[in-house]
Amino acid sequence: MADTPGRSLCRAPSTQLHFDPHGDVAVCSKSTHRRLGHVRDGDLRALWLGPGLAAIRAALAQGRFPDGCETCAWHLQHGNVADHPARTFDARPLPVDAEWPSHLEFAFSNRCNLACIQCSPDLSSTIRRQRGLPPLRSPYDDGFFAQIEPFVAHAQGVSLLGGEPFLQPECFRLLDLLIAAGRRIPVHVTTNGTCFDARVERVLGHLPVQVAVSLDGVRPETIERIRVGANAVDLLANARRFARHARMLGRQCTLNFCLMRENWRELPDLFLLAQELGAGVWIVPVTHPPETSLFTLPIESRREVARTWRECKAGVLRAATDAQKRTWSSLLAMFEGRAAGADANTIWHVPRRTDAALARIAAGDLAGARDELDAVLPQSPESAPAHVARRLLSMVQLERDGSVDTASFTAAAAEFARLAVESPDAVAAAFPGGVMATAWPLEELRLTESAAQVARCAPPSDPQYRRWLLRRVGRLFDRREIAEARALLDVVARSGARSPEWWLRSAWIEVAERRVEAARAAVAEGEAALAAQAAPEPWLVVGLERARAYVHVLANETEAASVVLRRLLARDPQDAEALRLERLGAAVFAATSPQDALTR
Repeated sequence: MADTPGRSLCRAPSTQLHFDPHGDVAVCSKSTHRRLGHVRDGDLRALWLGPGLAAIRAALAQGRFPDGCETCAWHLQHGNVADHPARTFDARPLPVDAEWPSHLEFAFSNRCNLACIQCSPDLSSTIRRQRGLPPLRSPYDDGFFAQIEPFVAHAQGVSLLGGEPFLQPECFRLLDLLIAAGRRIPVHVTTNGTCFDARVERVLGHLPVQVAVSLDGVRPETIERIRVGANAVDLLANARRFARHARMLGRQCTLNFCLMRENWRELPDLFLLAQELGAGVWIVPVTHPPETSLFTLPIESRREVARTWRECKAGVLRAATDAQKRTWSSLLAMFEGRAAGADANTIWHVPRRTDAALARIAAGDLAGARDELDAVLPQSPESAPAHVARRLLSMVQLERDGSVDTASFTAAAAEFARLAVESPDAVAAAFPGGVMATAWPLEELRLTESAAQVARCAPPSDPQYRRWLLRRVGRLFDRREIAEARALLDVVARSGARSPEWWLRSAWIEVAERRVEAARAAVAEGEAALAAQAAPEPWLVVGLERARAYVHVLANETEAASVVLRRLLARDPQDAEALRLERLGAAVFAATSPQDALTR
């Protein structure tokens, strides 16, 4: 973690991308609720070079943890410096080419053979199965590996997280890719220590692998009570094998220790074991679930933890490395100081309940959203994402009550817009799936003004935002507000390439204003754009056909109009719009004046 003036608080957003078992892309494993995108959204490079990461980098460079970084903010606030999560990235090299990340962090799957008490169904397939939940479907298919290949070619390091990496085909596919390409870049693997077979040995022999073995105890009964499903004898033996292999090859092996109520008394023994093995120590203070966390104990109990450790200090540190001494001292200071009164669970409680509030708003459950926010704001009154959600809730409630034209709605909308401008980080954190994931459901609930306020927070280049604007063009057209529809269409054109739908909307506006050749050109452009698509949407095909029929009618091209209309009717003679067109066709076929047919 950067700790000198002028340096960023964390190098993660400047060096890496993190991929989780659902296919979501984030900065790191601690900030997964601030989602940058999904592996199936399209171009992964657009996420690396996009505004989401740029905003996070800017905030950290200014010396503040943005929304999404609550875990690291809490650790720093409560004195955990030596094992602060951001320390993980201090040694990461900055990209040689800024167009590509220098490090890739993969949690490909939740496939795991253990059911650790501090874990969740998202990270353990065993827990998922025990709770009767369906297995996660992997998004990491051939298409993903084709897309990630240039990233791997530019990477200077790779991390593999769990589930259990040494049980996951995707991990071995990536490792085999590195071996085949002769790319001997550092590979960091966090393993539960249960797997040490021929495939693992091959990887260790071909790549500079640094292994972190998760070992949440020293006594067999403690290990098996926490890491449910593990055989403590085998796990300890494998930890020794990993450490011995690292020493032979001059590499680093680390013992990861999830510190919690069940094992805090064994922390001194863990340090002594690490010294025996020549391994490093990394402490992960558990904050969730609450019943396992030291931070939910009464204050006096936490101080007793610190007193017990202090009594062991001399023996623990007698043969410790400098790094181990820093970790021990930082942890002791953490429990003797501010952490003695800390409630670490707020770092999970706030973003999760805020996310739940946004989901309830999008579903129209305003009472449920209010309950979620009432639980968040008293505990975390400074939570900017929660305030964004509160403003949105006020706006949606007023619109549902029919108060769109009131001063109250105007004030609520203005306050929401102010937050969006002044706190873009808060908006990004409040809508981790993107603002359009909330705007579209509000639109479907006919809360169109609130949807508009939310949608305006989207980046202009967002394809979903552009599509939403085009839908509003269509609604303006239906209300015969042609000038307004044309103005909004021009806004969409300035924000990016013109899609088939853009040309369709343009064609109908030209038809409405009797601009025949402009309409004909728009239809032709739309058809050309559709022809370039592998699977054009049927409604766009039909829409452009209808627009072409009207162009022929306006131009008095009766025969051409007849051909197009018959083609439309053959496609779906029972469709209401087709029947209306049939009446228009009858007028054309009967040699009625084209202008009369259009009026009819």
